[in-house]
Amino acid sequence: MKIFIIGMPASGKTTLGRKLADRLAVPFIDLDEAVERKEGRSIPQLFEQEGEPYFRQAEASVLREVAGNTPDFVMATGGGAPCFYDGISFMNEVGTTVFLNVPVTELLTRLNQEGATSRPLFFGTANLEDSVKRLRHDRMKFYEQATYRVTDPDEEKIFAVLNIRR
Repeated sequence: MKIFIIGMPASGKTTLGRKLADRLAVPFIDLDEAVERKEGRSIPQLFEQEGEPYFRQAEASVLREVAGNTPDFVMATGGGAPCFYDGISFMNEVGTTVFLNVPVTELLTRLNQEGATSRPLFFGTANLEDSVKRLRHDRMKFYEQATYRVTDPDEEKIFAVLNIRR
């Protein structure tokens, strides 16, 4: 079983993905961390030194490599992974995708709490709300292709949509 958790930055992919992996007793993979390990640099460093196109290509490569070499897992993807290099099509072919559909107001709260400047896509953003709305709008056509969509997601909603019992 390969489960890909997709959604906007700060939607809870990593937090909920870890809980789901624990429940299923399968490995948890954070795609951003896997990219950082392979590249030997942080995501912000990759963006700064190589640019977003390079990062997106590296992300797509690591996504395919991990999915091809790991039989069962829950993966928290980067927010853009479904949107580049046919990511959503690939994930849907090899596994199950779950879109965490978190409202913009909640995303903004979370981003402000953690410091949005830690996210390369929001470096130097004059208006965080406009940036989040625009990014969400641009990505929805990909996110909506997910196998499952969970609105205002929490642990129990994800388990219920995937028919996973305690």
